[in-house]
Amino acid sequence: MEYTVNILCDKEAGVWIAIGNDIPGLVLESPSYYTLLKRLKSAVPDILEANYMPKMSHLKILRGIGV
Repeated sequence: MEYTVNILCDKEAGVWIAIGNDIPGLVLESPSYYTLLKRLKSAVPDILEANYMPKMSHLKILRGIGV
């Protein structure tokens, strides 16, 4: 199953934010883009399991310009 995550940079707050369009409850923030990606790899499977959703086969990252 493929899931999509939007990633935006909030320059004013100095954080990167990930929001799962089709993954209920997925909202993460981190001070760097690469740290956020690491957190996504860890958090997404747990959130999918908690929501009784099919396992992830592919995670599509949509990177926005900023908030």
